[in-house]
Amino acid sequence: GRPADDLSMDDALLVGRLLKQAERLAAGARAKTIHIRAGALSNISPAVMERQFRQATIGGTLDGAALEFDIGHDPLALDALQVVVTRVELSE
Repeated sequence: GRPADDLSMDDALLVGRLLKQAERLAAGARAKTIHIRAGALSNISPAVMERQFRQATIGGTLDGAALEFDIGHDPLALDALQVVVTRVELSE
């Protein structure tokens, strides 16, 4: 089998989608913090996501940005399965 911390195709697609959202919000500026909202049933691993982000952003405007996760607790919430970038704080 694969190592437990290996990324699945779903994870890679999700990180790619979140990167696009963050880049759009940053609009070419350098990002300091990327805020990510994850629903209660999204089943993401912040540690795995963070590692994947680090690799995917090397040399870009999101390189070095911190990830802040807001994990929902309500499995019945409308966004329980969603993972989205809610905002990007820019570097001064």
